[in-house]
Amino acid sequence: MKKKKRLFVNSFFGLLIKNYVFFTLVNVFMFFAIFSIYALVIDHVLNLPPETLKVQKDLLEQGRYDEIDVDRIVKGNGWIEILDPHYNVIYRNGNVQEYVASYTQKEMESISDYYETFDRVESYKIKEKNGQTLTLLLKKGSPKEDPQNQYASVEMLDEEYNVIYRFGNDQEEKKHYTKRELEYMTGTYFQRYQVKKYDFQDQEGNSYFLIAKIDHQHIEGFLGAISRNSKYMVYLFLFLYILNVTLFIIYLNRKVKKPLEKINKAMTAFAEEKSNQKIEFEGPREFMQICDSFNVMVTKLKKSEEERRQLEEEKQKMLSDISHDLKTPFTIIQGYAKALADGVIKDEKQQRKYLNTIYQKSMNVTELIDLFQEYNKLEHPDFKFHFTRQNISELLRNYIAERYDYITEQGFEIEVDISEKELLCDLDKNQIQRVFENIISNSIKHNSPGTTIEITLQEMDHLYKITISDDGVGIPEDIGSRIFDAFVVGDESRNPKQGTGLGLAIAKRIVEKHNGKIQLISQKEERFKTKFEICIPKA
Repeated sequence: MKKKKRLFVNSFFGLLIKNYVFFTLVNVFMFFAIFSIYALVIDHVLNLPPETLKVQKDLLEQGRYDEIDVDRIVKGNGWIEILDPHYNVIYRNGNVQEYVASYTQKEMESISDYYETFDRVESYKIKEKNGQTLTLLLKKGSPKEDPQNQYASVEMLDEEYNVIYRFGNDQEEKKHYTKRELEYMTGTYFQRYQVKKYDFQDQEGNSYFLIAKIDHQHIEGFLGAISRNSKYMVYLFLFLYILNVTLFIIYLNRKVKKPLEKINKAMTAFAEEKSNQKIEFEGPREFMQICDSFNVMVTKLKKSEEERRQLEEEKQKMLSDISHDLKTPFTIIQGYAKALADGVIKDEKQQRKYLNTIYQKSMNVTELIDLFQEYNKLEHPDFKFHFTRQNISELLRNYIAERYDYITEQGFEIEVDISEKELLCDLDKNQIQRVFENIISNSIKHNSPGTTIEITLQEMDHLYKITISDDGVGIPEDIGSRIFDAFVVGDESRNPKQGTGLGLAIAKRIVEKHNGKIQLISQKEERFKTKFEICIPKA
């Protein structure tokens, strides 16, 4: 745990995290410092009803009305009235604009509860063509009962406030409103006051009411002033934020620039001197990792140069091998042809033998050229395989059926274990048959008659495994690891019996182009000493 903590502290990421946390904390502090006054003022002006009346409730229940904080309840400009159970006004305080002696039942029903923070009724004046002015009332449902806040009912009133049209689910079938009721419902009392009610009980259990007349114009004006001046608070915050960002960038730049300059200087020196000198650096873990990556790159460049040199040597060796393989048959052809041309060979039987040898050598040269051409063709990036969906079990059975007579004529036995099940994969049919041909031909060339060749096909989880084995002499260990390289043959001199050493190299390229894998498995103690295993992915 301590090691992980030390790695984090010493890392560039840890450096960024520490400085970013400090940067964030400074910005958060600035934000709260600038906008705290704004939030406190808004909270004071628009404090929620539960917070407002909670501290006043005991005074109301005890009848200590003179101690009530009127400004807190009406939010500044306005007044309160205390009603007895019969809706008679027994106490009033604040900036009283109208002295009302009592309220009717209908008026009390028109006044919304103090705890309600939404407007129940919206009113609109509509003037008709005949000059009559109608009043449209849109009554809303409770948000708790109706989350979508749809209108509960719509009413149209004439100039005498009689209901001439009603639509909706309002249970109350009211036919007429008074002007005072409409003012209480729509918040237009004296054109500027919202009227709210709050019911409570005294210590004897009698029901009383508090009527709060709140000057919403005062609130709107105050909020308007805050809105107009809030942009200056935003500008101040942005200015301080930009200043903080600038200081943070300067500080972080000093922390990061120094090690980066050191690394850059070392890399520039490396590029100019073209040396294999590695970078030694002590500092944040990420920068050390960059140096390590650079050092790895230097090592890989050296290795790549070695591989390039080795590839060039192999290329030269390949040309030398081709020259050797071509020179031997051409020398024989040249010598035999000259002997025939000069008339040295008089015997007709001997002449036919020489001609047959010339023909066989020319066929060997043709085979070598064809294989070398095929090998180069597979290596070319523009060579395209033609993949089709094939049943590999049927394809392998058909190939063995076509080559069965030839294999047995060479004195070889063949054992087959191939499933009758349909096994589908994407193959280039001609190329995959070339793989089978090259491996089987390799077995025939390097083993004596009487050898048994076994061919099996198995279905695995995500691939098909084809094995071609023989119980012949096996493959020497010294060439087993290089068997798929070009021109790799046995230790004896090359001759027509041994082949060119390109067949297995071609087979390997073909299998790899199928996203598969081919490998040689030597089994000295088993019946089948040599086994080639080919894995092809399923469709």
